[in-house]
Amino acid sequence: PSNVHVVKIGLSDRDLSGLPKLDLVIVATTAKDRVSLIFALHRSISADCWLIEKLVEQTSENMRRIAVIMQGQTVYVNHPRRMMPIHQKLFSDLAGMRNFNLICQGPETIGIASNTPHFIDLLRWWHGGEPTSIKADKLAQNWYQTKRAGFWDVSGTLEVEFDNASSLKFMASPDFDQFLFEVQIGDELYCEVLETDNLIKYSDKRRATVSTLSQSEMTGLILDKVIAEGQCELPELRHSVKRNI
Repeated sequence: PSNVHVVKIGLSDRDLSGLPKLDLVIVATTAKDRVSLIFALHRSISADCWLIEKLVEQTSENMRRIAVIMQGQTVYVNHPRRMMPIHQKLFSDLAGMRNFNLICQGPETIGIASNTPHFIDLLRWWHGGEPTSIKADKLAQNWYQTKRAGFWDVSGTLEVEFDNASSLKFMASPDFDQFLFEVQIGDELYCEVLETDNLIKYSDKRRATVSTLSQSEMTGLILDKVIAEGQCELPELRHSVKRNI
């Protein structure tokens, strides 16, 4: 389950090693202590592909340790927007364009810390640029406890600059009553995306209604892709580790 971290596995190494080779192993616990969980699983399980929920771990060092443990394996990190039809359409729309400014805004408790990595990955997918700096001086001083007991997040504004003149701004404030994001090309608005409504609103007044898919729907899609093609659109672990996302 995604709302707990694992202290120990209720199966012995012998039980795990007795499993047949698996098509896909999904590690969907929280990042806490995940390096220990993955070490235990990898020691006993054989699989064609692994899928790790973001965030991968809680420190850069533990992310690197996981990369070493999983070296030689096919491992993806679950930044699922790459596989959502609405974002694949947007990816196609933006092909060949440059200088993206992605502006995300949502209610105060939307979760800057937990959601920003998804949009860093989204920008990287669009144009291949790399984040070079983060401005956190406009974040709130006090963090708040999320719906998951023991978990914390922050409101305010976080800004990320990329090495190809693109940028990400993520704002969480009581001024906003729903989550949406704008895509600008330079200083010009290109579109506004409302994921909960499956809607892209273009600056020229066009509209496109395209599915986002639920996580359960995407899990089946990922499995089908891995079995049929041996790969999927999600980012590989080595790229996430390199960029701490």
